[in-house]
Formats: sequence, C-alpha cells, structure tokens
Amino acid sequence: MTQCIYIASPVKLPKGNVERSSMIEKYTTNEMSSYLFFENNYNDLLKRKESLSIHFSYDYQVSAETNALPLRFQEKGTIEEKICLDILYQYLNHALQESGVLEMFTCLSG
Repeated sequence: MTQCIYIASPVKLPKGNVERSSMIEKYTTNEMSSYLFFENNYNDLLKRKESLSIHFSYDYQVSAETNALPLRFQEKGTIEEKICLDILYQYLNHALQESGVLEMFTCLSG
C-alpha cells in the first residue's frame, strides 16, 4: 500500500527533493535513494493551481507518495522508514518555520 501525504500552507511550499545535505553524513548514497518527492498543485497545462483536496483552506499545497513510511504501530525499523521519516519531519519543520501554520492529512491508496 502507498501512503499519500498532503500538506497545505498560507505561504508557498517548496517542491521537489528536500534539501538532504544535513542527512548526507547519516546515510550512504544507496540509502539516500529512498526519499520523498513533493509535487505542488500547479497545473502546467492549465496554468493555474488546483486544489489537491476539498479539505484544504490554503492555496499552496504539495503532495508526496511513498510506501516506505510506516503506519502507526506498524513500524519495522528499516533504514528506508528512517530516511523517509527524517525527510518528512525536516520538510514539515521548515514549512512550519516559514508559515507558522500547516494543514496536513494522509491516506492510503492501493
């Protein structure tokens, strides 16, 4: 199963790969191949933002999908889980520092 993560903010959220320089010392290159990629809600074809969810009240939104993040009480303690959790927490921490508030939810697909 794939876990989908959705985040919204009143200020622009970064898209793409999270800055991983702080993690390079912790993990090897092979371990770093497991990461989250954040996509924003801007539709290039239509040249406008589209809401990722009706639940969000903020315009700036990103999504990420992974099967490496554990569900509560189902942690396996793998290096992939650790890396994805580190990246997610680093992303959320940075976004909270920038905006002061976030909306977030997750769901499963597959």
